[in-house]
Amino acid sequence: MHRRRSLHSTLLAVSVVLIAIIAVAASIPRLSAQEMTKEQEAAMTEIFTQGQQGGALFAAGRFIEAEAVFRGVLARTEQYFPGEALMRAASLHNLAAALSELGRLKEAVAMAEEALQLRQQGGAGQFALGSSQALLASIHRDLGRRAEASGLMREAVLAMASDPNTPPGNVTKGFSQFLGMLAEDGNLEEAQRVTDQLLSLVDQLGESDRVDVFWAVGRFRSAEGNLPDADRFYRLAYAALSNTAPDDLTRRAILISNMASVLRQQFRYRDAEQLFRRAAGDLEKLYPDGHPVLASALDGLALSISEQGRSAEAWPIGRRALDMRLALLPADHPLIATSLVNLGLALMQDNQIEPARDAFQSAIDRRQKSGDEVGAARAAVNLALAQHALGDTGGGVNSLDNAREVFLQALPPGHPVATTAAIDQAWLLLALGQPDRALAVAREAAESLIAARAMAEDEATPVDGDKRRIVVKVAAAWEVAAE
Repeated sequence: MHRRRSLHSTLLAVSVVLIAIIAVAASIPRLSAQEMTKEQEAAMTEIFTQGQQGGALFAAGRFIEAEAVFRGVLARTEQYFPGEALMRAASLHNLAAALSELGRLKEAVAMAEEALQLRQQGGAGQFALGSSQALLASIHRDLGRRAEASGLMREAVLAMASDPNTPPGNVTKGFSQFLGMLAEDGNLEEAQRVTDQLLSLVDQLGESDRVDVFWAVGRFRSAEGNLPDADRFYRLAYAALSNTAPDDLTRRAILISNMASVLRQQFRYRDAEQLFRRAAGDLEKLYPDGHPVLASALDGLALSISEQGRSAEAWPIGRRALDMRLALLPADHPLIATSLVNLGLALMQDNQIEPARDAFQSAIDRRQKSGDEVGAARAAVNLALAQHALGDTGGGVNSLDNAREVFLQALPPGHPVATTAAIDQAWLLLALGQPDRALAVAREAAESLIAARAMAEDEATPVDGDKRRIVVKVAAAWEVAAE
């Protein structure tokens, strides 16, 4: 008991606590004051047993099987306990959690909303309320509704932090998911505080909890541009997951994709391709009808292939990722914008500039509509190159001006995305006949590249040769112009 109280209080010491927990517990809510028939008693036993089975399947990452079990639990609840709102809420909650993991977010959000409403009306405890709020928040976030997600997460923490029965493992998981949310939103200062708290407790945690912590820290390190550290924590998470849940093939594939993404950002395209192929192959077997995480792996695979100059091979893979997301996700989902950007990059490699420009612009419009200014700025960097290729170099410089201003406000100094934007702008400024300004921007980019090189733990980690040569060319061209 002492260890639980210590862990709980230490974690709650962080300034803001948001707990995003998908609870798949098979506990049975209290029933109305009435006697059960023998049929109901038998049904209750069956519901309990199947709930335990569904929870175990969910924990193992076997979400398709978990969905089938939870549907059976819901059917028996409706048949034998039609007036028990809290039992129905628990069944809906668990089914919504499984559907969310399967990427069927439209179905999941309706069930999660009903579950929360039933628990609020039925006087459920704070832990149950917080679990429902956190589940619904995670679904809203996956749907790209960040404002709604944030409000629900804050309600969840107030509910769960007030319940002394909240298990410490759930608190750890909540903090880990909170850290990931902070990283996604660009709140890096607070994310660092949460990281420090979590890493100080790693030695006290079980292997399963370490998976969540290492994974979240990897996401944070990637978001702040510390790619070698991101790779290290993703590999720690993968090793811990392989030890504790070797059958959780979905999460293992996602981690492999994350490691591949980090390699791609370090310009190790061939190594990234191999990992993306491995992740996509595993996910194809699990989800033959498609899944958002499969689409993400295909997106990464297409990019890695395209960046090696094999655009004809990359194009159909990227198109398939986009079609899969259009079929599975709402039209305004941010991941559709991601697919549009990646498809545009493949089109650029294939010298289809106008369709690429249109894809980039569509991605920008979608991201601005959803309030994702950093995402819109990332797409604008690609749009600038398409504009330049179409002869509108001035428009490209303006696009990069706007993007770099967003990065300056939202990203830490030296972030790789900001460095890439600076390199591209230096190149376009030189083409526009502004060598003085090109040199100043190129020097900023060079300093960032040098800082990133120094940060790498492995001194053999390559800096992108093409981008480095661009900086050198800009500087050399300025010297010639100055003469």
